[in-house]
Amino acid sequence: MSVYRARWVLPISTPPMENGWVSCHQGVITSLGQGSVAEETIDLGNVAIIPCLINAHTHLEFSNLDSPIGTGDGSFADWIQAVLDYRASSEIGAGVIASGLEQSIESGVGAIGEIATVAAASELESEYQESVGELIAYREFIGLSESRVAELLQQAEAHINAAKKKKWQAGLSPHAPYTVHGDLLSGLCSLSAVHQVPLAMHLAETLEEIELLEVSTGPLRELLDRLNVWDAAGIQSPGSIQAYLEELNKCWRASVIHGNYLDVDHRRFIGHHRDVMSVVFCPRTHAYFGHSEYPLEQMLAANVRLALGTDSRASNPDLSMIAELGFVAAEFPNVSAEQLLLSATHAGAYALGLEKIVGAIAAGASSRLLVVPCDDATLDNVHQQVLENLHEFSHLQCEQM
Repeated sequence: MSVYRARWVLPISTPPMENGWVSCHQGVITSLGQGSVAEETIDLGNVAIIPCLINAHTHLEFSNLDSPIGTGDGSFADWIQAVLDYRASSEIGAGVIASGLEQSIESGVGAIGEIATVAAASELESEYQESVGELIAYREFIGLSESRVAELLQQAEAHINAAKKKKWQAGLSPHAPYTVHGDLLSGLCSLSAVHQVPLAMHLAETLEEIELLEVSTGPLRELLDRLNVWDAAGIQSPGSIQAYLEELNKCWRASVIHGNYLDVDHRRFIGHHRDVMSVVFCPRTHAYFGHSEYPLEQMLAANVRLALGTDSRASNPDLSMIAELGFVAAEFPNVSAEQLLLSATHAGAYALGLEKIVGAIAAGASSRLLVVPCDDATLDNVHQQVLENLHEFSHLQCEQM
């Protein structure tokens, strides 16, 4: 057993502890406290010990890209077409997922919500297995046709069962309202509830999506027509953002990915059902597409559980959660550093269903922790100092199982 002392310990789920300590054994936190402790301690000095960061939404299949796909200033449908063209001309090569995992760990991430395509979920499953952190592999499902619903639900059950024998854990991801039949969504939500696995869905991401749901026109409709997959019946049920939210609330855990255009009633609904529902904000991807200002403060005012993610390198220059935090802090100076650290740790862990393992410093949780310099921190500014100095973090070298 090792006991680490620091000027500050930030459990996140409970108040900061000055002159705190954390005891670890075989990769698990056994106890924590402040003041004196019977065991011999390793004094880390004027630093803060914090939980590892949580990337609640990414697509690791794009981890080898040097720059985002497209320019971000065209229609969202044009960007989707560019992604489809990239997938058609490029294989997910060996090492791509492993590279994304390594990039994530280097930025202090200890758990990832990964959207796994069919290729990534099967051919590259060994790379998921090598992850040194927690990984939720959200198997992505796309299917507007009613004829495919039964087959895809069988694949979902197979994915859940396969994960029981793996190091990674299963999640389900009905891609978006414009790519998932209503019956498929309902079935996936039911599987989430029955098997207690998290579910994630892109929702209220673009104005083009809203137009498609409301009047069945616009660039996304044109794209679906070109791909010969448009099915009005599949989209008309549920048929509105609110109806999709009510369906997602039937899950065990459900993440609304992006939620850029959720209105006040939507936010209120999600906040009221925060035991099930979370929203994942991807700040730099949001900026890449030039969306209107993100309703971050309105989300928090509605008691929405707000997590953070990088999205993928198809819309973001890197997978750094530290860069995401720095960006959102600059964009929203009225949002406290304490809230931003909560969103990047415990809120993300809860969205993934991992809050007992990561996202907070607590007995029984993982000892994957970060050490951040904070020379002059006081109780009033310790979160701010940690946020400002996070780029200087180091991993706490607890013995791992």
